Formats: sequence, C-alpha cells, structure tokens
Amino acid sequence: MPTITIRNLSDYVIDALKIRAQRHGKSMEREVKEIQEERVLDRELLLQKIEAKWGSIKRPSNPDEIEKWINSARGRWA
Repeated sequence: MPTITIRNLSDYVIDALKIRAQRHGKSMEREVKEIQEERVLDRELLLQKIEAKWGSIKRPSNPDEIEKWINSARGRWA
C-alpha cells in the first residue's frame, strides 16, 4: 500500500488530530486515514450527483462551474 507524507502541519493541527483520535479511541494515523477517506468519498458522491443533474442539461459542463458547485455544497455536507 502506498504511503504519503504530509509536511509542515502546524502544531495546532497535530494537537487537534491527537485529541480527536484519542476521543475516538484510535491512533492519529487511523484518524487521519478515515478523515481523508470520508472526504474523498463525499467528493465522489457529490460529483456523481452533479453529473446526474448535468445529464439533463444540453450544454457542456465547465470545470470552473463544477468547482464552484462543489465549494458551495461543502457547507451542507460538513
């Protein structure tokens, strides 16, 4: 399985991740992995919904417009 390294995280983020992981009874690594998996899956689900909606529209999609949709939906998915 591939490994990634995230450099230059602030001490605040590291401390918050440690607290969150402890609260959930997990290692910090496991907590970060689950956060990332959740965000990727949420984004993929949102993209599927957008594509389904846009399927009924007769014009080609615009990447900037899709990104705007995604950003506006983030608040409703958080």
